Amino acid sequence: MRDTHTDLRTFFDGCDLTLRWEGDTAHFELWIPGEEDPEPLATIPAIGGELEWAPTADDLLEHYDEGREEMIPVVYADDIRAILEDFAALRGDRRAYKLSRKWYVWEVSNAGFDEDDENKPLVIARDGEQLDLVTRRDDRKAGFVGWRIHWDGDEHSAPSTDDAPAVYFLVETCSQQYSKECGAPTYGTQVWRIEGSEVTHDAWFAWSSSDPVKAVKNLCDLYTVAGWDGETAIPPVDKDLLRVVRAIDSSYCYLVF
Repeated sequence: MRDTHTDLRTFFDGCDLTLRWEGDTAHFELWIPGEEDPEPLATIPAIGGELEWAPTADDLLEHYDEGREEMIPVVYADDIRAILEDFAALRGDRRAYKLSRKWYVWEVSNAGFDEDDENKPLVIARDGEQLDLVTRRDDRKAGFVGWRIHWDGDEHSAPSTDDAPAVYFLVETCSQQYSKECGAPTYGTQVWRIEGSEVTHDAWFAWSSSDPVKAVKNLCDLYTVAGWDGETAIPPVDKDLLRVVRAIDSSYCYLVF
């Protein structure tokens, strides 16, 4: 049934690229005009694993050119391969991502998780506002971000750390701060490591990826050995097991745990 699929992209010939989740497996399929059922393209697990192309995928992405008298790729074959291969390269739970219909790149979204999951935190993040937790940017002149996390998912309940993990990370992508290397304000990604209710480690990475999971990896790599800025080393984390939740009032602030 078509209503179980997420439309990703429609091509000039009317073919639709869609994504369907069956359990913990993503199914990419191509809907061809006039056909009742979609054609399988590839599958991949939600976490880890590799992209597995369907045996008929190559045939679907080719057509017969009468002038050349041979099979050649359809004009959007590279676009489809890029979308699927970029999805396979995502870290963590791939259900946390959606495809931007404007740029056709994968972006973090809460839509991949069960909205009824009682363990889903609700995150509020506001620039320059004193909330329950304040995280200062690496460039102190750039100010701070105030956070309020309802670990039980209820915005109307009193925030409590009882359900919080021992360690978690807060990430601000598209964070404009002064770069000594560039000699001017530059966009990058700021990440903080939280233990209890205190910031133990933090860093800002200029011109870095907007992927919150990659930001956490960068921080852990930076502090993999004790002694950097007088801080202790950070124990490694399994990136494939990290969960990402975006703040409800910000497109650039995320909880990673």
